[in-house]
Amino acid sequence: MENRELNLFDPKTVARLQREYGIRPLKSLGQNFLTDRNTAERIADAGLLRPARFAVEIGPGLGALTALLSRRFEKVAAVELDGGLIPLLRDILPRLGAGNVEIVNADALKVDFSALSDRFFGGEPFNICANLPYNITTEFIMRVLGDARLRSKINGVCLMLQKEAAARLTALPGGEGYGAASVFVSYHCLAERLFDVPPSCFYPAPKVTSAVLRMVPREEPASGTGPHLFERTVKYAFAHRRKTLLNSLASGFSGEFAREEISRALFECGVSPEARGETLSAEKFAEIAGYLEKLKENQ
Repeated sequence: MENRELNLFDPKTVARLQREYGIRPLKSLGQNFLTDRNTAERIADAGLLRPARFAVEIGPGLGALTALLSRRFEKVAAVELDGGLIPLLRDILPRLGAGNVEIVNADALKVDFSALSDRFFGGEPFNICANLPYNITTEFIMRVLGDARLRSKINGVCLMLQKEAAARLTALPGGEGYGAASVFVSYHCLAERLFDVPPSCFYPAPKVTSAVLRMVPREEPASGTGPHLFERTVKYAFAHRRKTLLNSLASGFSGEFAREEISRALFECGVSPEARGETLSAEKFAEIAGYLEKLKENQ
């Protein structure tokens, strides 16, 4: 039964708890506490990616979404960087009936998720539900999806981020905002933008609209190409957007592949040397990287 005195969707309750625990939202950590129950319920439901007994929540804040996740999963590990929130979470989550939550005071960009899974989930796959500071969203996604060992343990990621960032990550080739991060996400997972979240759903209200993004890792990437060479190919292609693909890749791989070899790779993959990176799909980048990898093996 819900504790009415701890209604974390009530701004007055949120303000009272902040006073009692000496807490204030930290702008440096992008802290804006979700106070809209309907939105929290939708996020918790969206986090049910593939059958799973366990979930990791990144950035639990005051625990409103955490409590909802605890009712949907056998165990939840809540990773919170702000040490000032830990005493509050440890006090109120049991009172909300969320005794199956393990609180971890750690940085989401540094925590070893595989070790966390071994410690709390018996090494079984888990889902991730994250509410991150907008300035580290891309870095977090690339860290999680770029690690093949970790990716195999993740059923899916439900992420709340800035609306514009969500648009970039799900952009299609040739579309506005399409870039290296778009290619990386498309290569490693199936991404779907679910719904927007207005500033009025938070306390304090941010200046931007948020969006909820769901990502399900592919069982295998878009090709069998080694991820290191794929990532470098994409990185070099977008390093200088005004340059043609041939010039960008020749510059990036200088000393590793001759310009003629890059040109041949593009030709064999059916790509014009005058093309720009923003017109290519993740699959086409993987094809180019695969061709270059074979050249490297034969050198």
